[in-house]
Amino acid sequence: MTAVSSPPFRFFTTLDAMLMRETSTKVVACLALFTLLWLAPETLFRLTHALLDGRIALNQFGELLLFSLPGILEQSIPLGALFAGIFTFRRLSLHLELVSLWNAGIPLSRLMVPVLAVGLILSVSHALLQEVVTPLIGPRYETLKAHAGLSTTRPTSFATVLESPEGRWERFFLVDNILPADDHKPLQRVFVLDYAPTGMLSTIRKADTGQWDAGRGAFQLNNSNTFFLNDQGLYMGSQAFASDWVALPQRAYTLLTESLENPKQMAWARLSRYIDLLKANKQPDDARFFEARLAQKVWIPVAAIVFLGLGCLLGMEPTRSSKAYALVFGALLVFVYSVVTPACIHLAQLGLIAAWLAAGLPLVITVVVGLLFIRLRRRLERG
Repeated sequence: MTAVSSPPFRFFTTLDAMLMRETSTKVVACLALFTLLWLAPETLFRLTHALLDGRIALNQFGELLLFSLPGILEQSIPLGALFAGIFTFRRLSLHLELVSLWNAGIPLSRLMVPVLAVGLILSVSHALLQEVVTPLIGPRYETLKAHAGLSTTRPTSFATVLESPEGRWERFFLVDNILPADDHKPLQRVFVLDYAPTGMLSTIRKADTGQWDAGRGAFQLNNSNTFFLNDQGLYMGSQAFASDWVALPQRAYTLLTESLENPKQMAWARLSRYIDLLKANKQPDDARFFEARLAQKVWIPVAAIVFLGLGCLLGMEPTRSSKAYALVFGALLVFVYSVVTPACIHLAQLGLIAAWLAAGLPLVITVVVGLLFIRLRRRLERG
């Protein structure tokens, strides 16, 4: 008997077009499903409630809904790719098409070429979302949410410490209420604590509002009260000022304005600068957290193409199988990835693992678990 030889490799054959069309169709359907699952519990419900309450108009409802999609797609693309691969190859398996292709001498590695081409498009699309689309419309989306009373991510306070070259605290600056940057309103409820060379508090200032003066490199405090303490920290008296000045480094004001926006919506270069500001401002926990988020900008687009390939392997079930192992294991993989990702980011924030490892480890763990599921499915199928 003569062995069947593999056909010569050709680019973009009819088979490639069929597989790309089949995979793309499943990708669109799965992305729509996962996007709806992310939208419905919170965003869609809150927007509908605000619309019915009259807090937003119909055009604002549509705009908020549209602007929320890029952030949701960033989360749903890798998981949608996983199930797109499962559904594509499960259909090919159950309809005997996969067996026919193998009998024709077409290896699995050749079948994966058009599928992974779709995965590459997904990866590039994800990168464009996080680096172009989200940074462009993110600030507008946050402003619309704030004006509609729907914002949940805007910080409510800001603090920075001014240290001496020896590392001794000289000044602690706290803003209790930060308003949106585009409102051009003064900061509200500002507190300033000054320390003596001995390390004891010397003055405490409390102001109703404060505004940054770039020319003087200082905040102007309005309607402030200054409380004086002696070397032992005992209260000695107070004085009211209509206007007072507090000098701070430019980096402190820059970090304050940056923190008014959502760092999760920043592009690579800007998020890198934000991390440098956090480090300069002695906020290592926040810096490590966003270093892990920065590393995710590399790993998550990679996850899209890897998950698509993993889904294809999971979807290759026996012909005419009545079991739905692939779908069950796919749902379990989504659970594993969703649990491991925040856990790894938290470990990075605590400084227990490196940021790049925290970003890539969830993908590695999910792939390993997925391969174990494939072996488990084969054993279950054999009985």
